[in-house]
Amino acid sequence: MTSNASSLKENPLAPTYRYAIGNHVRKSFIQEWLPQMKGAGFNFGAGSSDWSEYLSPQATMRRMDIDFLKAKHVDLITDIQHAAIKSGSLDWILCSEVIEHVLDFKKALREIGRCLKSSGKLILTVPFAIPLHGEPYDYWRFTQHALQALAQESGFKIIHLEGLGNFSAFYWQSLAAEYHRRFAWVPPGHSGLKRAILKCLSLTVPLFCRFCFMMTSPQNKKKEQKSGQPLCWGVCLEKN
Repeated sequence: MTSNASSLKENPLAPTYRYAIGNHVRKSFIQEWLPQMKGAGFNFGAGSSDWSEYLSPQATMRRMDIDFLKAKHVDLITDIQHAAIKSGSLDWILCSEVIEHVLDFKKALREIGRCLKSSGKLILTVPFAIPLHGEPYDYWRFTQHALQALAQESGFKIIHLEGLGNFSAFYWQSLAAEYHRRFAWVPPGHSGLKRAILKCLSLTVPLFCRFCFMMTSPQNKKKEQKSGQPLCWGVCLEKN
């Protein structure tokens, strides 16, 4: 087994702030659509996320994940490709930044469809211009054309599809990721002072990049959507 230092050098795992910008644009999409859901719902691949504060009083949400992620505070440990959930029992499902980690993502989408009632809703977000994460279980990136084809193939119709983030988000997040990748692992041969400086850079530069993005990002959502180069895609689908 490789040491923690060696593993980090070869494949640095980023802390949450590396993806803070991506999380910001994804959150805005979920905040818009989750309050519109009613009835029994499930957060598929919940991990440590908890979106329950955005639920309407007419909705309930349980959370599931797979055991190798060591998810905490979930209601059900199961595989999204073989969900231990009764067919046609759910009114809606939230699946955010999950199917890129599933080798057979088409099977996962069919399984989501199986769990939903007729006309049940799926709130789905997927990455597009996001750095590798959760390795080695990071397999796919998606375009809007792929989502349109997958929706039709999986028995869904698209209610709404939009790119999340813009060129400003892409630029600042890419810069933050590169700085973290460069400074996250500090070789042991450096002096204490140099090690402290490099570690400080790995912590502060990504946060500075997030600040710059917040300062330069347009406030008008429609203007932001037209600026191109999304970080991820958000789509609300309805089961046929």
